[in-house]
Amino acid sequence: MSIAVTDPLHALSLARTALSDPEALPSNSDFDPDLSMAGESADPAQVAYAIAQIDHAIGGLYFEPFDDPAREARVTLANLDRLLSTVAEGLDECVCFEGAVAKIREAVEHLAGARMLLASTRS
Repeated sequence: MSIAVTDPLHALSLARTALSDPEALPSNSDFDPDLSMAGESADPAQVAYAIAQIDHAIGGLYFEPFDDPAREARVTLANLDRLLSTVAEGLDECVCFEGAVAKIREAVEHLAGARMLLASTRS
């Protein structure tokens, strides 16, 4: 059995396009919504909210330092910290992944150290 690895930015982009302009979805995409149902029961305010949340998620995944690279890096590292912590908590509940959980928590500690170094360069 093969497992598809999804690029989060691509998946979020397809989801956003499906909400804002379903006809613009690429024909070869794995995301194949029933376009006859799209928009019929969706409240425009709910669609706008979903699009805003997707844009926020994309911003959390995408890193391109503009004016303040240290600040941008700290935000990205904080997002990674939350993601890895959530993954560790989920695996920890399964009990049989102690080794992986330990490595993930170690990575979270390294991220915290990197964020502290970035913060110290600002002072």
